[in-house]
Amino acid sequence: MQSIGLAALALLCAAACASAASPARYPLVLVSCDGFRYDYLNWYPNETQFLRSLIKQGVHVKSMKPAFATKTFPNHWTIATGLYQESHGIVGNSMYDPLFNASFNKGTRDERWWNASEPIWINAKKQGLKSATFFWPGSEVSFKGVRQDYWFNYSGSVSFETRVSTVLEWITEKDVQMATMYLHEPDGTGHDFGPESQEMRKVLKKVDDTIRSLFEGLKAKKFSDKVNVLIVSDHGMMGMTPDKVIRLNSSMDELVDRVLDSGPLLAMNAKPGKRKQLVEYLNNQVRQRNLSMRVFDKDSLPERLHYAKNRRTPEVLVLPDQGYLVLTSKDTKPVSSGHHGFDNSYSDMRVPMFAVGPSFRQGVELNGVNDGSFRQVDIYGLMCHLLQIRPQPNNGSGELLPQMLKSSARSATRASSWHPLFGLIFLAWALQKLIMT
Repeated sequence: MQSIGLAALALLCAAACASAASPARYPLVLVSCDGFRYDYLNWYPNETQFLRSLIKQGVHVKSMKPAFATKTFPNHWTIATGLYQESHGIVGNSMYDPLFNASFNKGTRDERWWNASEPIWINAKKQGLKSATFFWPGSEVSFKGVRQDYWFNYSGSVSFETRVSTVLEWITEKDVQMATMYLHEPDGTGHDFGPESQEMRKVLKKVDDTIRSLFEGLKAKKFSDKVNVLIVSDHGMMGMTPDKVIRLNSSMDELVDRVLDSGPLLAMNAKPGKRKQLVEYLNNQVRQRNLSMRVFDKDSLPERLHYAKNRRTPEVLVLPDQGYLVLTSKDTKPVSSGHHGFDNSYSDMRVPMFAVGPSFRQGVELNGVNDGSFRQVDIYGLMCHLLQIRPQPNNGSGELLPQMLKSSARSATRASSWHPLFGLIFLAWALQKLIMT
């Protein structure tokens, strides 16, 4: 009788541990609004009414410093992997890899450019969850033959309404547990008309209505309390004026092998043996012409940028002061009204984040700029925690999760110390005891 009692007690303990280790796992929708400045909410309160309402419904990171370089592909990959650009290797929208002796652009889908890291949708898929992407930089790439369950080749002509309705179908009808939805606005309008314009007012209303329709769709399908939603952005947008353009002389050209980017960030590789000379030439230009820019050999870049330690990082970088662009003598395109790609310490590059759903506390506002604040590299770890999957190695931290999550969602962290294997062993022992008695 005593052994039966002990076995029964063991069964109860095993069941309790299994329960503690398995808090509710809700589907996750990750939405990106490309080029959404953190202060658009204040500049355009009437056009962002729904997004502003989410501040009280969940967690709002009101001013997040993005990773450097503040470009679309690199920072979307940082969000998807939790890695700085020097770690994940997508260091620009355009890149050159000296090992491959090949160039990368936004249409490149060759896995070898991406496989230094693994995005959240592949990690989820490999751990048994259904995942899907309605656009995201890198989402068309296969990782050692593994793909998410649903995905599309990117096309900006697909309506926002179609994107929302498809994601709703995935989540509510097809048991997808991790989905992304990418919106290319307000980035495009910011480039064409600037962050402070009537056109921006109109497109922000469109973006706000799109997010509203996602939440209303979840409510109509009775999924409001069953889905976590993260709304993020990759970078902000800075307004430009033609009088703040620095044009470098053609005499520099004989030192330059290739120009990888220009404007908010001038990124170049020097001709063989000319790297030091190119840096000296540019610094002389700064002194002689009193130019509003800083020149760096990649090895002297500030550590805070987390950008230097990758073979694809351009050898020589020029960072203009806030409000300025740096162009070469060969740049002929007209200057756009808005730009991004600047030093990530500039406030114009900052972005917001909204986190709403059954796992999140309500009415929480966090800073995203100061030391110890929530960073872009922390989003990945948050998503892995919500999905209850093992994260890949990353640069993020989970220090602020207790401030963001309800106690029931935080328990997943505490329960993770009880490995499921221990529970199975304990359960098998208890069953054996019952059978033997």
